Amino acid sequence: MTRVNVGFSSGLMKALYPELLDEIFNSGYFPIEEQGFEMAPIESLPNEPSSLAEKIRVMASLPMRMIAPRSDKPVAVILAGGKGSRMGEGIQQKVLSPISGRPALRLAMETYRSFGLTDFILIVGVGYKDVLNCIGAEEGVTYLLQDEPLGTGHACRLASRYLKFMGYEGDVVVTMGDKYVTARGLRRLLENHQARRPDLMLTTASKSAWPDSGRVALDDSGGVCAIVEKPDIVLKRLIFDFEQWPTDPVPSKAFWERALSYWPRPQQLRKILGAFGEALEREEALDKAEGRRLLRNGDPYFSISETMKLLGSEIEERCGEVNLSLYIFRSRALYDAMEKLEPNNAQGELYLTDAAHYLVSQNHDSGYRVVTSRMPDNYDVMGFNTLEELARIEERARLD
Repeated sequence: MTRVNVGFSSGLMKALYPELLDEIFNSGYFPIEEQGFEMAPIESLPNEPSSLAEKIRVMASLPMRMIAPRSDKPVAVILAGGKGSRMGEGIQQKVLSPISGRPALRLAMETYRSFGLTDFILIVGVGYKDVLNCIGAEEGVTYLLQDEPLGTGHACRLASRYLKFMGYEGDVVVTMGDKYVTARGLRRLLENHQARRPDLMLTTASKSAWPDSGRVALDDSGGVCAIVEKPDIVLKRLIFDFEQWPTDPVPSKAFWERALSYWPRPQQLRKILGAFGEALEREEALDKAEGRRLLRNGDPYFSISETMKLLGSEIEERCGEVNLSLYIFRSRALYDAMEKLEPNNAQGELYLTDAAHYLVSQNHDSGYRVVTSRMPDNYDVMGFNTLEELARIEERARLD
């Protein structure tokens, strides 16, 4: 089927960006019903849109394609808006970092296409022009602008809303643009999903191979309860340790060393600890009353289910598998879960991984089923944030 470009109408704007409607109306940018927004040549658009007017111009001008309501193959949603700040000079968009001489995003799309996937939704943000220049307005490729960098869940919500607007009823592959996926790993995922037909299937590997990835919490029967991200585990463990510390005040240097033993990444620790972390670095000791205030009297427990509450240390003890951020949703579950995400985490973002917990919590009423697909090899799905990690993928790609 030939796919035609979708006009960016007021109806589509309402579907994709309902949170912006009041601001748009008050600014006078919203057209009358059924009237389209003006499209502009890509080269005339701002590189990094900041004002509402600039964002709307970009939203209205990106290539968007029709998607049939039903398909034998999943639609592929790829989150491609991350910065390449740790990838060296000349890389403004991380997903365009080269693997075997080709941009990571293009290499991934070639792998998906080799399994018959033809419809792609690319969620772009910073560096969107670089992505457009690399991939182009290819048939079957839709671009959506993430207006604010509010997390993976926020990005995926855009794709979900677009698919729902199209009336799509099929399966949806969701992944990150910086993921290298082997043909063997993708085959395993697609075959497992077709055989088992869950509402959400997520790929997993050993925690020992990927110590910084989100832990997959399972119940006693092996069912998925939740995906718990590493920053949240670290924060919960530190909240517990601070309260249980044998002295008051708590020696800041010793406590900071404890934090580093859980996650030897000072920059990330400072981000999740916020004002509490600043106080640790500023004071020789921190009394517990002040620490509780800075930590907002944080609860050290994860509410995994109605009957299961676990400390961060207990999560680490019982979780041997981690999430590799490659998923297949059935559309009904995707549409439901994406609208229910909340920023209840250490990063203050919408986590795509929270979809698993939401769907499981709705199991009794809605019949949602969430399962795992263990990859044949721990390195069949690999991500990168640094040049060193990219080099490991390069080495792996030469072997595959």
